[in-house]
Amino acid sequence: MAHGLIIPPMAPAPESQWDNVDQMKLSVQRAIDRWVGQVLCWGLSRWHSLTRRPVQVEGNTPRRLLVILLSEMGSVVLAQAMFDELQRAHPGAQLHVLQLRKNQSVMRLVGFVPESNLHSIDDSSLGHLLSSMWKALRDLRALQLDGVIDCELFSRISALLSYGCGARVRVGFTPHTQEGLYRGNFTNAAVPYNPYQHISLQFFGLARVMGRALSNPDELGHARPLNRWVLPQLPTALRSLPLDVNESQRFRQRLVADHPVFDRTSHRVLMYVSGGALPIRAWPEAHYIELARELLNQGCAVGLIGLPEDTPQAQR
Repeated sequence: MAHGLIIPPMAPAPESQWDNVDQMKLSVQRAIDRWVGQVLCWGLSRWHSLTRRPVQVEGNTPRRLLVILLSEMGSVVLAQAMFDELQRAHPGAQLHVLQLRKNQSVMRLVGFVPESNLHSIDDSSLGHLLSSMWKALRDLRALQLDGVIDCELFSRISALLSYGCGARVRVGFTPHTQEGLYRGNFTNAAVPYNPYQHISLQFFGLARVMGRALSNPDELGHARPLNRWVLPQLPTALRSLPLDVNESQRFRQRLVADHPVFDRTSHRVLMYVSGGALPIRAWPEAHYIELARELLNQGCAVGLIGLPEDTPQAQR
């Protein structure tokens, strides 16, 4: 007998209204980042070249460091080795994280930094974006940050935020001699992005570069290729999530009570239907529905997982 947690709509459309809204919002964000961001990066680069001063870190011991991980939740898990290296190399430093508000759930789950050190930007509308950016930059500048790591590869807004937060040492990716996205030249510890290395290694390398830049501020302003010294093998495997055993047991009891089929011998299949508003990452809804029906016909128990904002799509 087929079991499942989803009820397909009577007449699924190949593309929903929600998809159109998300894609339109994403295209607007990309256009702003491309045209406005490029001009701002150019202007800020000119300003930086005129006002550049020697970097000084008190006693070469950083007190507060910021990590910018705006766009993707998956990057948080892959950045574990980077956070471990920062904590190992700078045990007395407070680590802060700046993210989009909608992407903070994973960071709260893995617990790399305390809740009080999480800072957010709301991109739900242009007004919320500007006001939340202003508040975030105001709060970050008040911290008097010693360094910032910009983990974004192609975003200009994150480069601008790394400068605006007031950190003395700014580590981030750069095209260097490669053709690619222009993000200005105000990242004073720039690292060429290497598409042939796993991103977790490159995040780890950014932490290594931060340590070198803080201890040798005279070397700032030169691109640092991620060579073997920077990119050794990662020292540890991914840690298990710090889950509360009692909370996990209560969730299991609730799941079995609401959906008994998930506690039987049926094959359990979890589907993540959201593509993060990127069409290349997700099928149209009709394809997911067809797949779910086929799995149900084969006796599988199908569950849909995702974020709270994915609920309307899952219900359809």
